[in-house]
Amino acid sequence: MAVGGYVYTYPDVARRESLLDIMNMLEPTDNQLLNGIMQGPANNTLHEWTIDTLEAVGDNAQPEGADAPLDVSNDPTRPQNITQIISKTAKITGSETSSNLKRVSGNRMSRELVKKMKALKNDTELALVRGTIASGVASTSAASARRLRGVKSWITTNASNYSGVSLTETILNDMFEAQWNQGASADSVYTSMKGKRRISSFTAGATKEVDINDRRLILAIDVYQSDAAKMVKLFPHRHVTRTGDYGTTATPGFDLLSLVEDTWGTAWYRRPFTKDLAETGDFTAKQIIQEVTLEARNQLANAEAFVLF
Repeated sequence: MAVGGYVYTYPDVARRESLLDIMNMLEPTDNQLLNGIMQGPANNTLHEWTIDTLEAVGDNAQPEGADAPLDVSNDPTRPQNITQIISKTAKITGSETSSNLKRVSGNRMSRELVKKMKALKNDTELALVRGTIASGVASTSAASARRLRGVKSWITTNASNYSGVSLTETILNDMFEAQWNQGASADSVYTSMKGKRRISSFTAGATKEVDINDRRLILAIDVYQSDAAKMVKLFPHRHVTRTGDYGTTATPGFDLLSLVEDTWGTAWYRRPFTKDLAETGDFTAKQIIQEVTLEARNQLANAEAFVLF
């Protein structure tokens, strides 16, 4: 119907919709630990491994003709961790899966399973970094579930609480030195974006020179090298520190992990698989399931700093 002598778009119900044939999705994923450490099998829900150490270094000068020295070997230790079941479900109605429905994304179940797998990896990474061990009990209650012990909980020997002290190169290198004293050399640092930016601002006595014809100003540092650690990779990570860990002030604290990645591993009791769920109504349902734990092959080789600023 014409309005004031004009035909406008507003009342035209015969217009087709305008829908972009691309679906956008924000994907805040950080799976560096899961992807970066070694992987192996677990044969039970209680997973164990052994750690051995050398005798302490000492003055060793034996007199001529003396008896063999005493055996002062250390016994190995046998740490353990618990496997954690991590799962996601996709449930699509019959109407949504109908071939008559025209959609941007193609097969809806296939797209949902891709999304669920990405979310599953996110949940796994969270557990590997922050998990607190729980043996679980025989019950279907969520509160009774088994939980693995994560990296932040495993590191105890070289762990320091800085209570809001600003992160400096001295602190970072003190962490590397503590690891070196244990016979290890850090190869990766995991911290929040604030911590990563703080490290990128370190100068280490160097002067940055910029080509005046190159209009880029590069501040980021992705690899750090010092006396006690060579070629340390720097990773900003979403789960090392999370919102609410240290209050809600404008300048909350953050944590930093200095790791030797070869001293960590995932042990898989059940690798990810998809199963069809019973259809008790007008829907299709699938579940993705996995069961995994974390091996801390030598926590002495790693370091952690709490509540930095």
